[in-house]
Parts: sequence; C-alpha cells; structure tokens
Amino acid sequence: GVNAIVWEADAISWRFSFVSQHAEAILGYPVARWLQEPDFWVTHVHPEDRERAVNLFKSSTAEGRNQDFEYRMVAADGRTVWLRDVIRVVKDAAGRPKRLAGIMVDITERKRVEEKCSNIFDNAVEGIFQTTPDGRWLTANPAMARMLGYSSPEELMAGVPDIERNYVDSARRREFRRLLEERGVVRGFEYQSYRKD
Repeated sequence: GVNAIVWEADAISWRFSFVSQHAEAILGYPVARWLQEPDFWVTHVHPEDRERAVNLFKSSTAEGRNQDFEYRMVAADGRTVWLRDVIRVVKDAAGRPKRLAGIMVDITERKRVEEKCSNIFDNAVEGIFQTTPDGRWLTANPAMARMLGYSSPEELMAGVPDIERNYVDSARRREFRRLLEERGVVRGFEYQSYRKD
C-alpha cells in the first residue's frame, strides 16, 4: 500500500481536524499533537523548506486552488522525511475556501534513488545527454559539456540550442531520427560533433 498520511484541516486556521494513524508510523509524533498544537505542521516542516512550503500552502488556500508539492519534515527521531502533499481546497456555498483535505505521501525512498541517479549522471566520465526528437537539449551532464569544449551543461545548452548544429555530417542526424522513429529508442549510436573551439 501507499505509505501516506490522510488529513483534513480548517482553511483559515490550518488547524487539523483529522489526521490518520499512519502519521505516527511515518513521522513518529502522536496524532494528538497534530490535532492539539495549532502550529504543529509549520514547526515540523524542515527549516530549509518551511518558508516555501508555507507560502505555497497560503497562496493555494487563499486562491482556492488545489496544490501538489514536495517538501521535507523532521521526524520525532530527527530523521528527514520527504513528503508529497496533495491538497484539495473544499469551498463553501459562496465559493470561499472552507476546509482542506489532503494526503501526504512518503517519498523519501524515491528521493534517495533520484539523488543516487543524479550523482551517477553528474559524475559519469561518458557524455550523457537528452534531447527532444527535433534536437532541443533537455539535459546534458558535465562530461558531455567538457567533451564539446564548454565549461558547464548550462553553457552548452545555451550556446547550441539545436543539437543538429553539432553534427559534422548532417546525414547522421537524419539517420538518428529515422532510427528513433522506427524503434522508439536508439542505443550505441555514434557521430562526430563540432566542439565549441
């Protein structure tokens, strides 16, 4: 099942009226604290995320807009727990925010995997990149930037908005696109590229 906390709160005071028992398993605080302490959530959001999370929460509530965002909370034992909070604003007959209903999904493990993959991508000695089918850069790692004579992936992507300009032989780019359309994925494709210098 999903490792999540289901909750409801007043839209004006943000005071919780319901918090599922899963809160205790995920963060280690008794549900009674969530319900009795008016600023429980705010004080337990990770200090580095607090301002951003509170501002998102405030703006979505004020605008009556549903929200979905990620932030960290500090568990009772001091651990950092990543949560994805999906919030629905319930309005009264006049259309004003009345209460909030949400689910906080524990995404800590997903964040660990993302961090590991990011480290592999950033520290690889091979040039790794992604583009759209029409050749616009999506991502490039530092090794790719260095191979092409750029100081950073950002400089590479800004300096060469279209990867097609990098191909020494434009027929190879057409071949790449043909293979991509036929197979849906291209592996082990080699081409010669111009460097910045």
